[in-house]
Amino acid sequence: MTTIQHTTTRNMTGKALCMLFFAGIASTSIVHGQGNEKPKAEGDLRNKPEREEEFMDWGLGLFVHWAHDSQLGSVISHHMDMASDKHLDRMINELPKTFNPKNYDPDEWMQLAKLAGVKYMVLTTKHHSGFCLWDSEVTDFDIANTPYEKDIVKEFVDACRRHDIKVGFYYSPEDFAFNYKAGYPARGGKMPKEKQEELVEFTKVQIKELLTNYGPIDVMFLDGGHKGILAQYCHELDPNVIVTRGEMVTPEQRLPKDPIPGPWETCFTLGNQWQYKPTNDDYKSGTKLINMLVETRAKGGNLLINVGPKPDGVIPIEQEERFRELALWMFVNDEAIHDVRACVVAGSRDAAYYTQSKDGKYTYAIVTKFTEDEPDPNNRIWGRGSRKEFLLPELVANEKTTVQVIGQDHRSERYSDRIDLAINFENTDDGLLMDVIRQQRLYNWRNWPNAVVLRFENVDFIQPEKSAEIETAGKEYTSESGITWISSPAKTKDGTLSPGLFDKTGNLAYAENTGGTKLTFDGIDFRAGTTAATTVLGADGPVYTQYAEGEQIISSGMYPSPSTATPELRGLNIGSTYRVQALFYDERPNQEGQHIIAEGMNMGRYANGRGGNGLLVTGTFVATADTQSFKLERTSNDGKTPDKEIQLNALVLYQLP
Repeated sequence: MTTIQHTTTRNMTGKALCMLFFAGIASTSIVHGQGNEKPKAEGDLRNKPEREEEFMDWGLGLFVHWAHDSQLGSVISHHMDMASDKHLDRMINELPKTFNPKNYDPDEWMQLAKLAGVKYMVLTTKHHSGFCLWDSEVTDFDIANTPYEKDIVKEFVDACRRHDIKVGFYYSPEDFAFNYKAGYPARGGKMPKEKQEELVEFTKVQIKELLTNYGPIDVMFLDGGHKGILAQYCHELDPNVIVTRGEMVTPEQRLPKDPIPGPWETCFTLGNQWQYKPTNDDYKSGTKLINMLVETRAKGGNLLINVGPKPDGVIPIEQEERFRELALWMFVNDEAIHDVRACVVAGSRDAAYYTQSKDGKYTYAIVTKFTEDEPDPNNRIWGRGSRKEFLLPELVANEKTTVQVIGQDHRSERYSDRIDLAINFENTDDGLLMDVIRQQRLYNWRNWPNAVVLRFENVDFIQPEKSAEIETAGKEYTSESGITWISSPAKTKDGTLSPGLFDKTGNLAYAENTGGTKLTFDGIDFRAGTTAATTVLGADGPVYTQYAEGEQIISSGMYPSPSTATPELRGLNIGSTYRVQALFYDERPNQEGQHIIAEGMNMGRYANGRGGNGLLVTGTFVATADTQSFKLERTSNDGKTPDKEIQLNALVLYQLP
């Protein structure tokens, strides 16, 4: 556009028709709570498995919450909820006139992010207020109607690419400004269906602008409203875009108690507000930020940590300080964060968290014990030249085990005898006892308050113990559909069973995506390329003991919610032999027994101990034109009453050679 007026209306022939059409838009009801369950898809389009694997490699992203109301230091957008008409009118018609981020330099953002090990950035292109950081063709409530005038989104995208950082857009389907213009409150208004449908079409116009005007976009974060529909639309516009919120598990301001099969992403503020807060904020320490990142990666997820730039575009010094502390830690230890996967156990804050290199060569023990969460204040730092003795209860060494402190020279032959670099370890009944010296001087005062990372080669995880007797298992039955079903128990240490897909060696199950074949259960497609987070053991080894060399996993996935449904088999090759495996689990202690019914036949009743155990049901069949689906049911002790507490933890489809 060539002429910009800093008022609420502009002379814009191109926008007028669109704005007339959308004048009556109202918002849908919004639920923002993010659980640990993958959202149900609104259609057939999904993130590409290879793109999700790439996303899991990145590990760390930077979230940027920034809009015109940063001038007030208020919560972003949400102050418009339940606000008076006067407040809303001033927010929409007056405040943009003074938004002029003249010190906005996205290259400085990128330099700080790059130094801190950030691999992707996500900018709030439009938050719930409706204010757009680009010149949208369907609204005047955007950056072009401010003194700044320039396209902030374009400057952000160009800087990301100059610094080799992946480009992400946050977009809110909610639009408080349009609700106000249409006579509805920001949220909770009595809005007719046709108005909600208009909003969907309006948001599609803006998403098309974002995904077609700036080149390929790596990430879309859809927050609120009809994000399921919009996720499908994003994939229609760009099949390579990765939709996070709207398609993945995306907990907010919290970490899950247990690992979640990836990909997943959690987002956190640095203080207690997403947008810039000039006073009354309470920032997390750099150590806290590092430990959050470590725990997230150990549990299989990505951390999206937030900054809130000041109204002039500069990142506040308090936020910069935290990222520079993270930058030093990542400069030394980034190999334990990037391009890694979760181990068979995540670990814990009071000892260490674990990650592993994608090729399985290295296991990283990220020792968080001696940081600010340590109860003993005298044990919260690790001095240079001092030794620490601690236990890694999940590990066991063998004759080939080696270990190094990342960042520290371990070649003792290069130093005089007075320099101590030895790392000692010993297997005990309680785990691997470590005796480690830290010699690298990272701070002038010689003490180090953050996690130290050990890189192991050829180390093993302690295998879970058996804990409960299986009352009934091992049944075999051929159904009318031609599927031969058998059942077997799943036992775990202390009754703790976490989701997992594993081959007979105990390694994470993984398969290349070979085509369109997939297994759909409750509307969720299980495809190849899924990895899991925790080993699941059976009576004589890993649960999936029948996994054989030459077999191919063509569809796999984790199912987190209890349910009864009819899985749908798609794209099978007629005449080929397949096996489907379903792992069920009940985490309730001391149950008398639960039943798994496959195509009408009770496949077994199992008792559990103090924490729960499971049952594996396997079916083998030759695909025919009639083999389309099978029914799995879970019942209580009477074998009849549905029991929704029994979880289907894993579902996998193999094609046999």
